[in-house]
Amino acid sequence: LAVGAGTAAALAEAGIGEVQVPDGRPDADALLAMAALRAPVGRHIGVVTAPGGRGQIAETLAHRGALVHVANVYRRVGRAPTARTLARLAALPANSALLVSSAEAFDGLWSRLAEPERVRLRARAAVASSPRLAARLASEGFAALVLADGAAPSALLAALAEDVGRGRFRYD
Repeated sequence: LAVGAGTAAALAEAGIGEVQVPDGRPDADALLAMAALRAPVGRHIGVVTAPGGRGQIAETLAHRGALVHVANVYRRVGRAPTARTLARLAALPANSALLVSSAEAFDGLWSRLAEPERVRLRARAAVASSPRLAARLASEGFAALVLADGAAPSALLAALAEDVGRGRFRYD
């Protein structure tokens, strides 16, 4: 089982023959709602993850009676933006939007910005890849939030396009 298409592709590339992904949002809640994980009492389940995550999947499965084995096999690392990237960001028009795929990516950017730059970004629409990330952006003062169906660029852009199509934001 995989949370989303990217993980499913990585598992297939590693030789896993049958990989299932949840219908709908590619997130922990959708994964945990899958039939195979609803009543895992006594089953050994491996969770391949990265340190620093919420641990929701392993915790929920253990609560449901599974014998959970966690393997931290990768790290989530935010890249600090270069001076060139920051200059390009500052030059964006006011009607641009901020697409945010991960908290680590956001933190890497946000920590490098002075308050005037943060104020300019807060005035834009922000597209978040998950409800948790949308809440994080709201806590930083973003008011015009759009929720995407995942972290893929296509999902972020589709969510923004849908909101623009509804007339919520004006991009002249």
